[in-house]
Amino acid sequence: NEEQKYTDLREHNFGRLGKARVLMLSLSVGYVASSWARLEGSADPGGLPLVYLLKTLLLVAPSLLVLQGIAEGLRAWLRWRQPTLPDAATARPGEIA
Repeated sequence: NEEQKYTDLREHNFGRLGKARVLMLSLSVGYVASSWARLEGSADPGGLPLVYLLKTLLLVAPSLLVLQGIAEGLRAWLRWRQPTLPDAATARPGEIA
């Protein structure tokens, strides 16, 4: 239905998911930057070395979610603009959903 397609498009880019991704990124940047500035390692003897690399995943994860949101938003936009495209639920293997 046309209204559902528009809602999908709006929610993927501007809804709760988009805000959560931006919030995760914005809260993590300072934390990861300070870890990189100190080249942080484990506080415990014999602990994990290169902790700053692990903390970088706090930026990688929401960045990948942003990319996924862009892909889902583009897919919703295409379904909205071209109603003949199959939905993901009804697509057969090999079809673009």
